[in-house]
Formats: sequence, C-alpha cells, structure tokens
Amino acid sequence: MTRIMTVLAVLVAFCSLLLAQDADKGDAMQDVPHGKINWTKQYVYATGSGAPDLKAPNVAVARLGAERVAKADAYRNLLEAIKGVTVTGTTTLKNSIEESMEVKTSVEGLVKGAEIVTTKYYSDGGVDVVVRVPLSTLSDKVSSSPTVEKEIATKETVKVAATPAPAADGGGQKAILVFDVRGAKFTPSLFPVVYTDDGKIVYSKKQVRAEVLKTTGMIHYIKDDLDSVSMMYGDAATMLVLKINKIKNKSDLIVGANELASIQAKLKPDAMSEGKVVILF
Repeated sequence: MTRIMTVLAVLVAFCSLLLAQDADKGDAMQDVPHGKINWTKQYVYATGSGAPDLKAPNVAVARLGAERVAKADAYRNLLEAIKGVTVTGTTTLKNSIEESMEVKTSVEGLVKGAEIVTTKYYSDGGVDVVVRVPLSTLSDKVSSSPTVEKEIATKETVKVAATPAPAADGGGQKAILVFDVRGAKFTPSLFPVVYTDDGKIVYSKKQVRAEVLKTTGMIHYIKDDLDSVSMMYGDAATMLVLKINKIKNKSDLIVGANELASIQAKLKPDAMSEGKVVILF
C-alpha cells in the first residue's frame, strides 16, 4: 500500500509539472477539479494517464493501447475541468452545461477536438497526455446559455457610466487600463463587470466587440506582476492603474467614480471595446 501511495504521489507531482510547464511568471493559474486554468494564456488544461496492457504481444502495441487510454482519460478530465470555469461571479460552466443541451453539445465537441500539448512515454509502456482548450472559445459557446444571458442582461440594465473625452493631445494611444485587485478576495471569470461606487457600469461584456470576445476575451488576467503586463502589450504601452478594494459577486469590481474619471480621460476611445483591460490579482 505504501508503494502504491508513493507511485500515485509521483504521478500527481508529474502531472502538476506538465500542467504548469506552459506557465510563465505572472501567469494567473487556478486549480479546478481534474485540471488547471491558465487565465493569462487563456487555456484550460487536463492530464490523462494510461497503463500498458500486460497481455499485449509487445511493448509497441502496449504503448499504443496506453496512449489511447491516456487520451480518453485526458478528455474526460478536461470536460470536468471545464465545468469549474467561472462564467460570472455566481455561475460556472457546469451550470450552463447542465441547463442547456446546446451548450453541452458544443462543449463536448470542443473537448473532442482539444489540442494535445504533451505526451510522456514511460519505460514500462505507460503514457501521460496533457490536453487544453482555449477559454475564448468556451466563452463564445457559453454566451447562449439561458442563465448566463439572463444574469448578464440583468447586470447590464444598470446605467453605463459616462466616459470623459480623451485628451486633446491624443494621449493614451497605447494606454492599458489595469484594475489592481491584489489583496482583495477575487475569483477570475469569463465575464466580469466593473461598476462605479454609485452603481453604474464601467466595463462589461456588452461594451466589447464580438470578434474580440471570440479571440482574446474581454479581460486579461495577470498574477501579481506588473512587469508581465508590459511584456504582454510591449514596453511602449502606458499602464493606467486603478486600485480596487471592493469586490462584488466574487468577480465583479467596484471602482471610485472620481478616480475612474481621471484615468478614462487618458484612454484611447476604443480601448475598452478592444478589450485592452487587465485585472491584476
């Protein structure tokens, strides 16, 4: 029993290493059941393992069988990991999959076409496989979920905060809006909403172009590293940082109206519609 537990511990450690191999400094990683989410690179990862068939005629045949098992296991785990993705502060993809056959079918199809990131072969014929799917594709699939549509529609009935005119000198052409939530209890989500402290919407899914939502998503997440924001957008980018101390519904932000006004005036008019917004946590 001790030996079995040791082997399992080694496998878990190795799988964690595989899942983390695509992560860089500043990447916002989240553990979910059966996998991990890299919110910065915007992928959901899962690992599958396959043991060799000891009755196979040779090692090559045993390895092929183990690889098939590992892939099937990885796809199963990936589907479970996807269910742990937070869509809004109060809903996960599991809610959408359970309530909508259309979303369920779409997500299952996406899982079947998941990208294989790494395949690890062992000397005994065993195999581990790491797979991933992009969050942007998932957000596109889940947008049609009745619960998500209703929750987002409810949020977006709130009046949108007025946006000050950009500086006359054209400042902020490469400005990136950074909401710094470090120190607050915060959960990343596909569709967060930013409010002013008097309840008006600053930023939401509705303000972002459909093409941006499908490709890069409405928010870029960075874990506790401002330098990584510069690396993402280039050294020439100007970071306009707003400190956030209040969180609503786990993943929605509340910002002071006066603080926001001074920052918005420096933004390029289409900065938000192009999703040039970062949450640093």
